[in-house]
Amino acid sequence: MVVDVLDADAVALAVAAARPDIIIHQLTDLPSAPGTPGYPAAQEANRRLRIEGTANLMRAAQRAGVRRAIAQSIAFVYAPGEGTRSEEDPLDMAVEGVRQQTVQGIAALEREVLGTPGIAGVVLRYGYLYGPDTWYAAPPKSPSVHVEAAAHGVARGKPWRRDLQHRRGRRRRVDRQGRARPRLRSGVQDQLIGGVAT
Repeated sequence: MVVDVLDADAVALAVAAARPDIIIHQLTDLPSAPGTPGYPAAQEANRRLRIEGTANLMRAAQRAGVRRAIAQSIAFVYAPGEGTRSEEDPLDMAVEGVRQQTVQGIAALEREVLGTPGIAGVVLRYGYLYGPDTWYAAPPKSPSVHVEAAAHGVARGKPWRRDLQHRRGRRRRVDRQGRARPRLRSGVQDQLIGGVAT
């Protein structure tokens, strides 16, 4: 079934009909790359999808009794600062221009996913995606993650499992080719870790 996520009633019907145990929110709308004429309009459409679409999806999930939601976010919306970033670091809410649309959308998406009563929300903050069917063939800059590695991680629930509500401070590192390098800490033997790419 394909529905318009901006149509709250259609989303509610689709989620109710599917009766999922978990929602995996990978919605995005980025047809135009940075520096192209359609980029500003595309960012506004993506902001709307992240704000209104996420709200519709989470309300539908709540009504349908879904207990867990995993959502795509991004790791490059932090306020300026030095060193490795963590989920406790503030987002760049003071930014202006097109980037402001991105940050506003991400802030709203994360608030909805992590704050919907009755649903345990998990947010995966991806780096810049690269690889087939993305804007980039190679890692454009840090943080970057190969699109297939991101999909594999979501499908398995690993290697980037990170429940932001628990804020345990674990991080994933990426090698120069953008491949995940898990760093295990004591007591986390079977859990590969997520969070911020460095």
